[in-house]
Amino acid sequence: MELRKDGKFDLHMENHVMVNFVEDADGTFTVAGDHVKLSGKAKTFFDDGYKQSTEDSSYSQTFFLKKGLLWGSFGSADGKAPKLEFVFFRPGEKLNIPRGDVPFDMKPSDPRAVDFVHRMEATYASLKGYFDQGTLKSAGANGNTSTRFETRYRGSGQFYFRSSPTGKGRESRVWTAGNHTMLHKENHDKSVASITQGFVEISQDSGGAGFLVAGLLMPRLMQSNQISDMREILWKGTQIWDGKKYVVIQTSNLPGQTMEFWIEPSTFLIERIHQSDEAEPSLLDIVIHPHAD
Repeated sequence: MELRKDGKFDLHMENHVMVNFVEDADGTFTVAGDHVKLSGKAKTFFDDGYKQSTEDSSYSQTFFLKKGLLWGSFGSADGKAPKLEFVFFRPGEKLNIPRGDVPFDMKPSDPRAVDFVHRMEATYASLKGYFDQGTLKSAGANGNTSTRFETRYRGSGQFYFRSSPTGKGRESRVWTAGNHTMLHKENHDKSVASITQGFVEISQDSGGAGFLVAGLLMPRLMQSNQISDMREILWKGTQIWDGKKYVVIQTSNLPGQTMEFWIEPSTFLIERIHQSDEAEPSLLDIVIHPHAD
């Protein structure tokens, strides 16, 4: 977000955890004491894996200053949709929010789990090459879906992702071509601004598969949140699945919404992601067969 001296603002927000949400807004702002009120227009894209929507609307939001940070929230006034808190801080400053200021009842992160996640992230970021194939299965109030996907990556910046929903007879792809990013969707190829935008546009078909791994492989290019940025990171011990032993790390940003990462301890590569939401209820199960060098 940028607040300019002429009294105008520009705002860009993205979320790719659980659902894909992208919002761009602009307009004017006023300051009264420690409150900053924004008014203008917004364009919002939303995709929960079952349906997509793009909406143009008016924008009105009030933030308040606290300890040098700009705080805000959004959610339905009737309380049916969860109310989310977010905070803005100046570029270059380190964000350090006291735990008592976090408005959720979350458990303290386990240092052992955080250390393991950091080692996993460092492993992905150092890979010279990576290839995987996998399946994504989701279940919820709107029905069940299944998707096959494939990821290829070379450390030189070459990236390719393909997904094909089972039974829908179509395929989506995102790949790099030199300094450009290309998208294949609905039998058409086009250039997009970034790999992130490509994943947003195919999320209805891919269900978000691949976006997290792409962010781990290319953290600087993707500029997406890492697993270690999650508010709650817990050590769930070792578990056996399909005859193999895995370290299981559970993460959460909101009460009732969890992601479990099943990580092969000798390679530090993710082979399964299980995501659940108590409020809906819904679940997502991603199985990955990775190969790295």
